[in-house]
Formats: sequence, structure tokens, C-alpha cells
Amino acid sequence: MKNKILMLTLTLAVLAVAGKAITTPANALENNYPSLIQKIAETFNLNQGDVENVLNQNREEVQQERQQQRTQNLDQAVENGVLTSEQKETLENKWQERKSEMEQHREEMNKWMEEQNIDHDALRQYMGFGGGKGGFRGMGPCNN
Repeated sequence: MKNKILMLTLTLAVLAVAGKAITTPANALENNYPSLIQKIAETFNLNQGDVENVLNQNREEVQQERQQQRTQNLDQAVENGVLTSEQKETLENKWQERKSEMEQHREEMNKWMEEQNIDHDALRQYMGFGGGKGGFRGMGPCNN
């Protein structure tokens, strides 16, 4: 049991270090995210849902860390006179607007694929990209 816990801890530590990579859409880890979950679950005789929850939690933590770092960097840019406070706010609003547009596009694609009776999961392996939570780089189902 201790070996199982040690191996799981080591695996999760490696995944945590690779956290940035997991959130990068073009990364191979995301392309194989479902199979990675399955492999970890099978290797360590774990519940696949539990493994997925841990990886999703790690993804969220990495995204939060990135957001905090971006905010700190922008605050420093304001302090250094590179941006005004208004420019910083405008930039942050634009990023949020873009994120919302991407989410809306993903939802539209999900609906369209469903209307076309296209099985995203079955099609994924033929597309050569996507996978993970974002589907076809924003075109497939999102499990958020």
C-alpha cells in the first residue's frame, strides 16, 4: 500500500511540475488526457474518476497561479510606468471578453455537433489534435 501511495505521489508530483504543459492546448498531454487518466488509474488500481478529479484540480490551481502571476506582472507594469491603471483594466477586460467569446464558440460547436449527430469522442482520435477538456481546441465538448 505504501508503494502504491508513493508511486501515486510521484506521478502527481510530475504532473504538477508539468502543470503548465497540461493547460497548453497544443501539448501532447492534453491530446491524450483521457488515456493518461486511464493509464494512471489502471497502473495504480485507482478509480478513474478520482484520478480525473485530481488532474482537474491541478489544472484549476495552475490556471489560478497563472492569473495571479499575470496580475502581479501587470501591477508591476503600472508601477514601472509601462501601463496606466486604466490601460491595465482595459487589457484585463479584453482578456475576459476573449475568454467569454471562446467559451461561447465552444458551446455553439457542441450544440452544432450534437445537432449533426457527430460523436465527438469517437471522432477525436481521427482529428490529430484537441482532446482533453477543450475538445478540438475549443470546438468539442467541454467538461467544465
